[in-house]
Amino acid sequence: MSEKARKDEAAQTYTDKYPLSNSIDELQTTIGLANIELVNLKNSKPSTAGAKRIRQRNITALSNRIMQLNNTIKDLRSGLSSQFGGIVVAPPTIAKLPTVTSDTLLGRNEINRGIKVPVVDTDVRDLANKVEATRGTPVDAAPMGAVGDYPPPQGVQGSSMKPILLYGGLAVLVGVVAYFMLKKKK
Repeated sequence: MSEKARKDEAAQTYTDKYPLSNSIDELQTTIGLANIELVNLKNSKPSTAGAKRIRQRNITALSNRIMQLNNTIKDLRSGLSSQFGGIVVAPPTIAKLPTVTSDTLLGRNEINRGIKVPVVDTDVRDLANKVEATRGTPVDAAPMGAVGDYPPPQGVQGSSMKPILLYGGLAVLVGVVAYFMLKKKK
């Protein structure tokens, strides 16, 4: 019997002994039992060369089976299942987004509604467009922040890599163009 056949036989033995299932709890129990057997195999001290080869072959086959069991658990948790030959993808859930009102944005309810604000159903995109149009300026207020041409605050200066990358890229471009021009002349 060849070594490959012996490896396949060991793998089949552990496949039969530790089967796959569609239950995460059963798989975790199976992995626990397989880990106990793996520890026992690693702690065994065979005396002959043949027994050492068998031990190593079984450790490899059992480790591979434990990885398969762990991957099956990951697949089941993520909605993928490679059991029975194909991959079954769980369909995405499409939930309707709740209606955004000014009360929900401001965190108001019946108790803390001190100022009466008309409840207007609006789309989030409308609010984003309104904020973008006013460029962050609050309603009935002056623009926030410094007005004028001030340097950026400490730690917000531009990158010193920009000129290096710009001139480096330009040098590479000039070099490539020069190379093809010289090659064309020959």
